[in-house]
Amino acid sequence: MKGQLATLRVFLRFCVSIDAVQAELDGKIILPTTTADDARDELLSRDRAQKIPDHLECGGLRERSPDNSSRERTRHTAHTR
Repeated sequence: MKGQLATLRVFLRFCVSIDAVQAELDGKIILPTTTADDARDELLSRDRAQKIPDHLECGGLRERSPDNSSRERTRHTAHTR
């Protein structure tokens, strides 16, 4: 997210330079301060990563129950063509 906000700020600086937005609008974008503790170092297993596209295509959602097992919850949507 920090990188995306930095990109937005650069774009707003450009917009300020061509008088497309209020002066100093770019200064209102505050970049979050991050530390090493904020970083994630967990990687998905190959098997789990390969299952994600299938899961997204079928529209199913997984939710955790209190005993930490997962169960399938399906979406009920109307499909029209």
